[in-house]
Amino acid sequence: MSENENRADNKFGTIIKRERMKQELSLAKLADNLGGLGKRINPSYINRLEAGDTENPSFVVVCYLATALNIDIREVFNVFGFDHLLKIDISSSPDTLEDLIRTNKILAPTRQLEGDDPVEVYLTPGEKERLIELLFRIYEFSIADSNNVVYLLPRIMEDLVSFRETRIDRLRKMEHKGEKLN
Repeated sequence: MSENENRADNKFGTIIKRERMKQELSLAKLADNLGGLGKRINPSYINRLEAGDTENPSFVVVCYLATALNIDIREVFNVFGFDHLLKIDISSSPDTLEDLIRTNKILAPTRQLEGDDPVEVYLTPGEKERLIELLFRIYEFSIADSNNVVYLLPRIMEDLVSFRETRIDRLRKMEHKGEKLN
């Protein structure tokens, strides 16, 4: 398996499932929508992609799925490790905070243990999703009326602790495997 294939793992499947669920589409409905675009894909194949049971979908399949689910192509190229092929065009910059986070590599400083020097490790797609959720909660907090602030703050703190624990756990696993931390 090449480095780019290995990088993609099941991240493309995760993106497909995230967008399909967000749009409240069943596997069958997504397959029907793809048929309307001119590409027949079996719902069970989509399910296997989402679960990570199928590797290396063809470029055509990737493009049809990205089109049907309105997935930013920059995120697709990024997840397969080919984002360097895309030229930066300011006129096509991300429209939303979600797009900005999902379509870019984000180095995040992390301390594994108290007192350790910070190391920088790229956020995983899962960590990016948690960060998006956290940022939206913070935004929600910033515009909430006084009565709701009391309820939102504990949720933000819970999300922060969870995000922190995820990062620390990931660093420990990387260190245990002997992977380079920065």
